[in-house]
Amino acid sequence: MGWIIGAKCFEVEGADMNPTNEFMIGVKNSVMRYGQDKTPPNLTLSYGSIGQTKNVGPQTRFTIAANDANGVIAVMYRIGSGEWQAYGGSFTLEGFSNGTYSIECVAVDSTGNIAEFIETVTLNDDQ
Repeated sequence: MGWIIGAKCFEVEGADMNPTNEFMIGVKNSVMRYGQDKTPPNLTLSYGSIGQTKNVGPQTRFTIAANDANGVIAVMYRIGSGEWQAYGGSFTLEGFSNGTYSIECVAVDSTGNIAEFIETVTLNDDQ
């Protein structure tokens, strides 16, 4: 890759060589384009809750959607203070004890913009 004078964007290709970097696990050998796009991806978390209190049951399905005009290169989530996981489809809280949990979602677009979203739900296996 050579330098282009007057360019308004550039590309960086790299890999995370630190296996303990929780967030970037699963985002390897990515090409990111930096330029004028400063808009993070549109990120949503969908699920069925009972009432306004965000009560969920162990079988409640959580779905993450992330989109961006320049493409999304990674979508990750974690439940409580658990490990970051690459999002590959809907998930539940099956196997978790009753209580309140935060569900944290993150999306990265191809220009390096990051969107973050945290939702707090109450798990009750009577739901």
